[in-house]
Amino acid sequence: MVTHVRVRRRHSRRESVLAWGALHAVGPDAVLVRSAAAPSEVPQHHELPGLRILTETGDGLGTVQDVVFEPETGRLEAIRTAHGDLPADRLLGLGDYALVVRAG
Repeated sequence: MVTHVRVRRRHSRRESVLAWGALHAVGPDAVLVRSAAAPSEVPQHHELPGLRILTETGDGLGTVQDVVFEPETGRLEAIRTAHGDLPADRLLGLGDYALVVRAG
């Protein structure tokens, strides 16, 4: 589940972190933020793009390229890799070293 997003204003290098509930709408190129939304406390998080993907048996499946999520709820739908998408129901765990998925 996506709980927070990192956003950057157009033509700016500064980023803010907003809680998912502060968003009004999410699209492929932009997010709309409720007017009263304030930057959020950043929970412990992991940078997903570039993170190694391993099966529970230790086989490497490449790295995370992107994630696919349901825009209304933030529910994770798939992990995008250079070799194709992995359904979110294969996700077993996430750590500093790797994202671990069920072999299959």
